[in-house]
Amino acid sequence: MAESADGRKTVYLHVGAPTAGAAFLHRALWANRRRLADAGVGHPVTGPNEHFGAVMDLREMSWGGHRDPAWDGAWDRVARRAREWDGPTVVFSHGLLGGASAAQARHAVATLEPAEVHVVFATRDLGCSSSSTGRSRSATTTTSRSSGSWTTWSSSASTRPSRSGRCSGACTTRSGC
Repeated sequence: MAESADGRKTVYLHVGAPTAGAAFLHRALWANRRRLADAGVGHPVTGPNEHFGAVMDLREMSWGGHRDPAWDGAWDRVARRAREWDGPTVVFSHGLLGGASAAQARHAVATLEPAEVHVVFATRDLGCSSSSTGRSRSATTTTSRSSGSWTTWSSSASTRPSRSGRCSGACTTRSGC
């Protein structure tokens, strides 16, 4: 990975999707942060869970009815580290970034300027995601909801077959797997 064509730092924001492997990516980024740094890729968090607090701050959310005071200013601290990174590339990931409002997304990008920001969205086959999402919802709840067009997207996506024709993970339904 290199700087953008005009020499600016490149920041990749992985906004994930629930149950699409973001937790695995968080663990892999944290476990390999030194190796990534040696390759010029920064991961701008100081602890394995700081990405969560940063997103809670950016989106002004509470979790389970609780808002941790340590989250205040967490996004700006992560963005500052991203801007100050010596290397050409920075990667930040959290699935809850996908639910950011347009104003929150603009703020996120503005705090990373002058970097060139790329948004990476990963998802799973809808049939598999539906069963996994149900399991995730039973384990966690959030007090903020996205105002996106999930219904429109899911109804159109459910009529399309997956690219691979099968699930990439454990799936308890037959639809799409």
